Amino acid sequence: MLLRQLWLGRDVTEGNSILGFVKDDPTAAVHIIDNNLIKRSALNQLAAEGSTKVPAFPITSVTLKPVFNPIASTWPGPPGDELPSMSEPFPESAWEECVWIDLENERKGSGMTDATCASRTAATTHNLDDFIHFEMSDKHARLLNLQNQLRSNDAPLFQADAPSILQAMHVTSRELTRWTWQTFWWSHQPDNPHFPSSNLFADTRPERL
Repeated sequence: MLLRQLWLGRDVTEGNSILGFVKDDPTAAVHIIDNNLIKRSALNQLAAEGSTKVPAFPITSVTLKPVFNPIASTWPGPPGDELPSMSEPFPESAWEECVWIDLENERKGSGMTDATCASRTAATTHNLDDFIHFEMSDKHARLLNLQNQLRSNDAPLFQADAPSILQAMHVTSRELTRWTWQTFWWSHQPDNPHFPSSNLFADTRPERL
């Protein structure tokens, strides 16, 4: 897959860093390369010509937008249970629940969260292998820290060998002209997920998930 973009974000209220990528499947990657869509000069040329869209992607195109986070907060769902509330700001500082992660993979949580984010129990502790994760290399950490420092002098540092967990991911696919858009997030209760998911979605998961 083509690594098209890497970006960093920061919760200015808490100083938390997140790490995100945009990756394309081979058919989308070839289309991007063949049409020079990875180059700003090519995009500027399209704009100068009055084009309102890029060359259409193949219908097999799939793009992933995963977000990794080195902390153990868990998203509790949108504030409230109705769709209009989803447009309201809901920063991590308002989530009010966490899970703990055992880096040695010797514990298995029982679907509980820590409402104080300060009191670890066996029920609120999950194994690192319960998450999709990776360990950042020294070179990668130094590069990201340099990028962060260009944005802010007090940006938190990424540490080499520190695991970052997959917190959520967008998946877009080109079956339709305007693409489809799916969002997935980690849940401490995957068999009984909170809104906007439902038990219906959980019950229809393929066994391989």
